Amino acid sequence: MSKAIVGDVYANKDNMIGLYYIYRIKVDRNKQLIRLLISNYNGDFIDSSISWSFDYLRDKLYRKLKYLALVYAKSKFIDGEEYFLYNRIAFFKLRGFDSFLDLIENGKIHIQFNARSIYSNGKHKIHDHGTAFKIHERDVQLLFY
Repeated sequence: MSKAIVGDVYANKDNMIGLYYIYRIKVDRNKQLIRLLISNYNGDFIDSSISWSFDYLRDKLYRKLKYLALVYAKSKFIDGEEYFLYNRIAFFKLRGFDSFLDLIENGKIHIQFNARSIYSNGKHKIHDHGTAFKIHERDVQLLFY
């Protein structure tokens, strides 16, 4: 038996994850938080206590993604081993934290949850792949220049 929360959550639309709950994120510029809003399947509000502070997110964003390099490659397998031919690289610089927030609000950046609670051989294991803020490759230039 296992339980999981796996799914994408947007600021510009509701998303049902599992059978019972609807999720949405909200950028609260006054309190400088991004909140996770949870409702039941009827749309009745349940909770908004989960949040990420702007300070925390700004720190992570500038520490990890102030600069970005996208490396493009082709791959092929030879005798069961994968080989890569790197054919292009693109360098980017972060536009700023306000751009990040704007892109969350318009749904270009969303949050992805991927965690599972697994019961196997009488033992309980939590396998958390983490919470990710995701952007599609076609939208990268909206966050970086």
